[in-house]
Amino acid sequence: MLKITKNNGAGVTTFKLEGRLAGPWVNELRSCWEQAGEGAAIRIDLTEVSWVSDEGKALLGEMRRSGADLLAADLLMAAVVAEICAETELAERKIDRSRS
Repeated sequence: MLKITKNNGAGVTTFKLEGRLAGPWVNELRSCWEQAGEGAAIRIDLTEVSWVSDEGKALLGEMRRSGADLLAADLLMAAVVAEICAETELAERKIDRSRS
């Protein structure tokens, strides 16, 4: 189960997640993100997330590549965010090299 709370403020839309990002909740988060609109500044607050599935990690990676900020507090979520950021950086380097 996952609780998603949306907060609009200071030019940033924050989605605070609480629980497990898995199963149907991945698509629910995607819907929330898509409703925020293209070009919106997005922050994903993972400080209350206890677990993320592979599908959830893939979505967070997609969101990160689109410019979203990912916030984590505990070691598990910090490791998930670090993994996503490293994968995003690697993908961006590959794109830059292919343009050269």
